[in-house]
Amino acid sequence: MQLLHSMKSVVVLVVLFVVFLSGILFESFTQKIFTYNSSPLAMEISRQIEVSTNVLPNTFYSRPTFSASDFLGHKTELNDEDKAIISDIFAKILKRVSQEDFCTGGSYDVYPIYNYSGDNNDITGHRLNSYLECKITQEQIETYNTLLRDIDSILKDYKYISLNIPALNMSLSTQEIRNHKEKLYNEIFLKAEELALEYSQRFKKDCEIYSLFFGDQEHIAPRQAEILKSTSTAHAPIVKEKEIALSASVIFACK
Repeated sequence: MQLLHSMKSVVVLVVLFVVFLSGILFESFTQKIFTYNSSPLAMEISRQIEVSTNVLPNTFYSRPTFSASDFLGHKTELNDEDKAIISDIFAKILKRVSQEDFCTGGSYDVYPIYNYSGDNNDITGHRLNSYLECKITQEQIETYNTLLRDIDSILKDYKYISLNIPALNMSLSTQEIRNHKEKLYNEIFLKAEELALEYSQRFKKDCEIYSLFFGDQEHIAPRQAEILKSTSTAHAPIVKEKEIALSASVIFACK
């Protein structure tokens, strides 16, 4: 009986010792957490960085179109000879276009115009659709105009097709925009690093870039084309510098 009582006492002492030890460890753990969380946190500084560059567009876009002349627009029937002539016209146009490297396209379709009156579906003429996609530089404008004059000369030998010349749209190429954006990204990084150094010196702390988020850049939208049917010469618009801007939100942490 005495032995059992002694064993119970030992068990109680062991349990109390374990509880006591656990309390010490828990206190030590919470003390560390409390000390860490209550230590001076890193000072955070939020800044908005904006950079921009002025760019002079050097790329022009144009889409010359071909349509049915008044003769073809009122011609009610196309025989094999007419179809062969139209095919020959476009063969000559495409041969001339292939001598340059800035225009693509040239496929065409011809279809009848119907007049639905009562029970009759009369053909009153024909329509023709075709176009070229041209991308030229400032230096190629005169060569482009020579191409247009040559196409116009081809068409004057026949009476089936008219050439419609749109105004030139100025824009930056995708590669040009990408190159300028990359420079702006690098410029923002450099400015952020300069600010981190400036804050380190000002606050006598170790400041570094904690986060950086880029905003949207400004897009350059081409102007709408104006159709000019009275001339076979394209004139370059007055070119003004365009601004491409980029911004970023930066958070600096100073410890």
